[in-house]
Amino acid sequence: MDDVRLSPDGRQVAFVVSDGWRPPGRSPASDLMVVSASGGVRRVAADRRTVRMPRWRPGRSGSDPCGSERDLHGLAPSVSLAFVEQTERDTVIGLAYVEDGSSTDLARFPGVVSAVEWSPDGRLLAALHTDPPTVGAFPGDDVVRGDAAEGWTRLWVIDVEAADARPVSPPGLQIWEFDWAPDSRGFAVVAAASPGEGAWYQAWLAVLSLDGRPSPELVRGHRQIVRPAWSPDGRWIAFLSCLLSDRDMGSGDIWVIPPSGGAARNLTPGYPATPTWIAWLDGARLLWTGYEDCDAVVGTVSLDGRIHRVWREHVGLAHPRWPRVSVAAGGRLLAAAREAWDQPLDVWLAELRGGDVLQWRRLTALHQDWAAWPLGPAEIVAWEAPDGLEVHGILLRPPHPPAGGGPMPMVTAVHGGPTHLWGCRPYLLWHRLLTVMGALVFLPNPRGSTGRGVAFAEANHADYGGGDWHDILAGIDALVTRGAADARRLGIGGWSYGGFMTAWAVTQTDRFRAAAMGAGISNWVSFHGTTPLHTWDALAFDADPHRDPAHARRSPITHVGRARTPTLIVHGLSDTVAPAGQSMEFFRALRDRGVPAELYLYPREPHFFTEKAHQCHLYQHTLDWFARHLDLDASVLDRIPDA
Repeated sequence: MDDVRLSPDGRQVAFVVSDGWRPPGRSPASDLMVVSASGGVRRVAADRRTVRMPRWRPGRSGSDPCGSERDLHGLAPSVSLAFVEQTERDTVIGLAYVEDGSSTDLARFPGVVSAVEWSPDGRLLAALHTDPPTVGAFPGDDVVRGDAAEGWTRLWVIDVEAADARPVSPPGLQIWEFDWAPDSRGFAVVAAASPGEGAWYQAWLAVLSLDGRPSPELVRGHRQIVRPAWSPDGRWIAFLSCLLSDRDMGSGDIWVIPPSGGAARNLTPGYPATPTWIAWLDGARLLWTGYEDCDAVVGTVSLDGRIHRVWREHVGLAHPRWPRVSVAAGGRLLAAAREAWDQPLDVWLAELRGGDVLQWRRLTALHQDWAAWPLGPAEIVAWEAPDGLEVHGILLRPPHPPAGGGPMPMVTAVHGGPTHLWGCRPYLLWHRLLTVMGALVFLPNPRGSTGRGVAFAEANHADYGGGDWHDILAGIDALVTRGAADARRLGIGGWSYGGFMTAWAVTQTDRFRAAAMGAGISNWVSFHGTTPLHTWDALAFDADPHRDPAHARRSPITHVGRARTPTLIVHGLSDTVAPAGQSMEFFRALRDRGVPAELYLYPREPHFFTEKAHQCHLYQHTLDWFARHLDLDASVLDRIPDA
């Protein structure tokens, strides 16, 4: 469940419920749901199979948030929702009517639509559309030019009443993100000069008029720019900025700049939390959500830099990875997809009451069978790194610890990113299932993680596998010293950057009895040459991989001669972020040196697996791997309800 959207009048909340997997070669099924603020869930656009991105149409009658003007279908804009549907052949942008549950098509695009948003006046709908691959001149002609493998993403505008769609951004301009100007006559955009994913790391902030004329660059630097937000009085454009590793996990300090240009101003310098989403409350204040350590937090910041925390709690606000909310009634009402250790995602509504305190209440109960799952406690842990830095993480404990007490086997799970963190989530599948099998699961947030401000998030810049690795080791040592973890039964695993850190771990120490490397990186030099994110690793290491030894020095493949740890390696064959050759290379090097290793490659799977059979195979083999090498009892999994 994700993409929670509160209606302009605050009376209804739209959200999407989808399968956690997809059939081979098809999109996962997903439904558009609406729940009223007083309760009662119903499905709309029931004739659609893969619905996402619900967007309430704004009212257009002055101060009335509901609006009274009727659209061409005779329904009030306040009860209609734009949405995106991915069909087998193309992408449809449609309009759903909440009153009777029906829907109609507005526009149809080949390729992918990655974002849709209404203009403030409710007359136009903007969409980001990525050009599909170029079709060859004859059957079987599917040759791809190496520097043109990714299509341009352009900004389109749909006139709903005229049923007309036209591109706005000019050819040769890649649009990554956008926000409407308050007068509905233009956009704040994050743009780049090439379509490749790596170009995002070199993108800039600009203004684009409705007739397609871009302004000069407003902001451009070595940090990435995300979440542009134009103030309702038109005087400011706000954005977030930090050194980031993933385009879909933007965060950072909150900055503002006039749309006419000038000096950008940081409103949150040195603030020890991480904003991940922003929205203007009025012309002088922004609402923001994010992380403070491992907690979700909601706050405000004024143009003079005064920061006020409205709410902080050890829960998660997911969308689908970073905290965000949906706002109505001038910021008085908020809706979000909220979760906790013992409660998967549901729709919650919050009201800002006296004393600027959020009061939350749950609107849905989508996971009634969750109570049948055996869950152990989760606790926040802190320790000191070798250089004296305090580091935090989370420790998941078994629901049924051994009767005699004493140290337990422990698996350290390293998060991806690296500009990411472990927050408060139910952590289904292999994390929780390992605890059911009797192991501790340690989730460290070393330097380079979010949740503690920009300085902490950038503290591993040009030092991957350095300070962050020693932070993780120090956390393991602390848990061993405290008598929680058994030093003789330690494992480590992770995905993406966590997969790199797993490969790095087994080439730096032999203290782990088992490792599981998922979609990881073993050779930063060959990674640079085969990934579309080549601009990121050059920025991350602050080095040219062909002239500077930094990439090779921090590559696990360089030190593979030290490896002794049995290692399970898994990778998707359609992964373009970290190509599967990274795992093949590391597997071959381990086998050449007689290290026990297994490699599984999954057809059609991108960086994160989506097909049900592959997910089942992945989790089963990961659990079996750790059970075999850490002497865990895998038979207990047979008694868990099928949820």
